[in-house]
Amino acid sequence: MAQECYETEACTDSGFSFEISAQEGGINVVTDYETYALTALSGSSPDTNVRSYVGRTSGAVHLLSVMDNAQARYMLHTTDGLAQVSYAGTCEVIK
Repeated sequence: MAQECYETEACTDSGFSFEISAQEGGINVVTDYETYALTALSGSSPDTNVRSYVGRTSGAVHLLSVMDNAQARYMLHTTDGLAQVSYAGTCEVIK
């Protein structure tokens, strides 16, 4: 279960989830609302095990960071009225 944090409000449990699949240079993200591509960020610190991806859709900027232990953080910044939503969760393999 992911934790959702909207602006300065207290974080709550969220049913929000999405699927990702690898593509050259990044990943594809599929949510209940849209599908979009995120580009892998280069130059990560060699002492961390974090992979980060960034992208922009028509109404938002997206940042996803995933650690080797499957912990993940996803941030969404809307561009059609400033708001920020963040999620903390765990990646799972779907079979």
